[in-house]
Amino acid sequence: MSVQTDTLLVSAANGHCWQVIRCAPLHPTTTLLWLPALGVAARHYQAFSQALASTGVAVYLHEWRGNGSSTLRPSREHDWGYRTLLADDLPASHALLAIHAPQLPRMVGGHSLGGQLACCYAALHPMQFAQLWLVASGSPY
Repeated sequence: MSVQTDTLLVSAANGHCWQVIRCAPLHPTTTLLWLPALGVAARHYQAFSQALASTGVAVYLHEWRGNGSSTLRPSREHDWGYRTLLADDLPASHALLAIHAPQLPRMVGGHSLGGQLACCYAALHPMQFAQLWLVASGSPY
């Protein structure tokens, strides 16, 4: 199955910008918003996303603030917490799925801390996702 990889520019309401890497087959059957582990740039998940795309899943690799393609870096001038990630950044990346594949089922998932935040985001938007995928994502309980 042919897979296309491209980058999509995304911005939050406060002006923070980042790139989402999309790996998608020509005719996807579902979409997955993938949230990386803490400190891991989205590009490190490209082989994973290409393998999934070859099975029909259009994968959108989110980039965390302060990492990879993000225009922000942690500093005294720029700080943020889970609330900012869940309320500002993830909705902007999530919107790409509706723009590029509005008719397809949506999944959200992540690795490590990305999986924990995927759980939180899915809980905030329970009707938006058909499935939740977790890899090495321990419970914060």
